[in-house]
Amino acid sequence: MVSAPLTQRQLITFADVKRSGEHDLKVVASDISRGEMLVLPDDLDLIDPVDSQNRSLKQLLDTPLTDRDQFGVAEAVRLSMSIPLFFEPGSLGDRKIVDGGILSNFPLWIYDFKPQPSQPAKKCPRWPTFGLRLVEKDNRSRHCVSGPFDILGSMFRTMMVARDRYHLNQANRDRVIEIDVTSAQVTATAFNLSEEKKKQLYHLGYSQTKRFLLETWNWKQHLRDRGFDPADLIV
Repeated sequence: MVSAPLTQRQLITFADVKRSGEHDLKVVASDISRGEMLVLPDDLDLIDPVDSQNRSLKQLLDTPLTDRDQFGVAEAVRLSMSIPLFFEPGSLGDRKIVDGGILSNFPLWIYDFKPQPSQPAKKCPRWPTFGLRLVEKDNRSRHCVSGPFDILGSMFRTMMVARDRYHLNQANRDRVIEIDVTSAQVTATAFNLSEEKKKQLYHLGYSQTKRFLLETWNWKQHLRDRGFDPADLIV
């Protein structure tokens, strides 16, 4: 699967994204055949524990790869957005893949690294990683659970957000830009937004991000909160 806009920009594979040396892309997917989360393309190098020949996932694809970065960007995104019951699961070899959001719906942790005090020269982030999170005023409200369908729905909802909420509570909320979209009344499965709705979402995101960067966020304080010393930052 290849997206025309990606083709026009010559961004077919993950290798194309990395070509400039300044960009990287990770896509989260859920492997329901093995019951695990995959971060693409990195996890294509993993050895399949049930394969008798100890081959990696990239070697078990319908079209085997010699390098994980040869995997298609559009295919990875298609796998990651396969919302259960809305879209047919995708495939990686004999594995069935669905939306990565059921295991991590806000994977801000992907590009994190922690301070290493044992190293002679401490490694300090050169730039921050920001997360943009769409929220509604009642997104933490109590849900009524009174029957089997309510239980199923609540389990699915918890599965999608609990891990990420725990990580945000434990780590760095100061780098998460929460964009309140209550007034837009848009859901994650609204696939045919009008131009008016798109503009409304754009302006909500722009205004709330601007307010966060100008009034809330502080780079040096962010480093301290994560256990780094701003003096170790090499410019």
